[in-house]
Amino acid sequence: MDTSVSLQAIDYIVLAVILLVSLGIGVLFAVKDFKNATRIEYLLGGRRMFMLPVALSIFATFTSGISLIGIPTDFYLYGAMANLINVGMAMSCLYVMLLFVPLLYPLHLMSLYEYLHLRFESRAVRLLAVVLAMLQTIGYMSVTLLSPALAMQASVGLPLWLSIGVIGLIGALYTAIGGIKSVVWTDVFQCLVTLGGVLTIIIKGFSVVGGGHAVFKIVQENGRASFTEMSFDPRVKFTWWGTTFGFSIYWFSTICSQSSLQRISGMRSMTAAKQAFLMNSVLFIVYGAMLTAMSWVTFAYFVHIRCDPFEAAIVSNKNQLPPYFVMRALRDVPAIGGIYMAMIFSSSLSTVSSGINALAANTVEDFLKRRLHKLQESTATLITKVLVFLYGILIIVFAYGANSLQGSVTQIMISNTGGWGGVVVGMFLLGALIPWANKYGAISGAVLALIVSMWITLGSYISGPKSIVLPSPPTDMCFQNRSLTEFATNFSSQSYSGTTTTFSSQTRQLSNLTSYQEKSPSDDGFFMYDISHLWFSAISSTITFVVGIAVSYCTRKYCASVTDQKYLFVAIRKLWFPEKTNVTQELNSDEMAVMI
Repeated sequence: MDTSVSLQAIDYIVLAVILLVSLGIGVLFAVKDFKNATRIEYLLGGRRMFMLPVALSIFATFTSGISLIGIPTDFYLYGAMANLINVGMAMSCLYVMLLFVPLLYPLHLMSLYEYLHLRFESRAVRLLAVVLAMLQTIGYMSVTLLSPALAMQASVGLPLWLSIGVIGLIGALYTAIGGIKSVVWTDVFQCLVTLGGVLTIIIKGFSVVGGGHAVFKIVQENGRASFTEMSFDPRVKFTWWGTTFGFSIYWFSTICSQSSLQRISGMRSMTAAKQAFLMNSVLFIVYGAMLTAMSWVTFAYFVHIRCDPFEAAIVSNKNQLPPYFVMRALRDVPAIGGIYMAMIFSSSLSTVSSGINALAANTVEDFLKRRLHKLQESTATLITKVLVFLYGILIIVFAYGANSLQGSVTQIMISNTGGWGGVVVGMFLLGALIPWANKYGAISGAVLALIVSMWITLGSYISGPKSIVLPSPPTDMCFQNRSLTEFATNFSSQSYSGTTTTFSSQTRQLSNLTSYQEKSPSDDGFFMYDISHLWFSAISSTITFVVGIAVSYCTRKYCASVTDQKYLFVAIRKLWFPEKTNVTQELNSDEMAVMI
């Protein structure tokens, strides 16, 4: 039996078709909307977008390649509790639907952070928030590009520069020429590719292991089927409270972003916007169940063949286990290599395209708007397109730079961006919940929270991870037959374009992304450095909110005005303004002008 994992011509054809379709959608909308060269058309789809494609676009944007690799790997190490983060994702969608859509849709904003400008009457608050949010977006997209590229490099010999370059450049190109409409419809296509690929892996994987009952039995016998970790200790990596409430705050900071604002403001009605996020709440639960099944069958397969590739040194990093499983267990499926690469590339493309479009929108609306005001609308739109492409190049550069970070791919994403995002969430909550909160409180709370979050993040890096890893599958059958030995050899040394690259050199970079140490949270060390990364956003948002209230109260005589109730969450307006029943839903033109 041929056990080689080298990609075949059909695999490259499948991948090429997926990429060309994505690029073609961008060209289609560039030609279709050529005469409507306005920023509203380019960034908001002319405010005429429909619910279903936008809902699928939101889902595709926030389910990157990190989830396809990171969640199965976390399950392999820590068990079923790791799969519950999708519950936190679903909760965050409900937060947006119930709180932010009714608040933001009537304001007709093009920049999310314009709300902070209007609410606190301070450009400084707006700029602080937008800088933090843009840094979070850049960090998130960099890891999104890097993690699947490294996994594919180690698994099938695809060069790192090729994966990062192809995803980054194609995403930048079709986003730049087609705008938000091309992003939305490409996301729809890529979403279907990703879901179809995951479903294929699950169905075939279960049949290889022996069916659902066999998979569940293996997972249960190896201590990975428990969803009962209810500890209140924030140092425990995955608990019910951390994966639901803690992670929902992080995901809220991610999903309540410029990308989402463009989709909220771009839809035809507030009802459609609410329905889109309600649908995403359901989609994240369904997707979480699919990733759980994929995680379980990956682990069960290695127990079934009695060979843990990591412990047997067939692979040198556990982030390689999901692609190794696909290429080893499903090698009889035609074009499985191309299907898997298409999944990884599609999920990453959807995130990158939405991110660079949002970065360009923030740059134009938050930094350059007054300078572009005198230019023709077509010229301003052209500048926006150029910015989209330049941000695509920037993300490619940062993806290479992120290669030096250590920790699991999901932990890198959350710990490095969660603190910044939590600060922004705290500023929004302060403004939308407390009518007498002022700019002094917002800035003071944000600065202190930023300092504390950076302190905790750096401290946790220096002290190292302290998580208890579950026992691995056995290794006694790894080299007991010629077939598996040949497969390990093929997997460990790939040939690409006539150049042989050893497995150790291929995976040296990927190993920097994951460094697991089996330590107990009770080990000596400062308590704050042991806190699970799932709580970083909740900590920074709480500090911002609480300090913001205190400072606002102390400085009320310098800034005593109470905000208009249209800048408060609809659900609490009656609490603060019981005598008022009607709220003007549209801002006056002078309020919408850029303030000094």
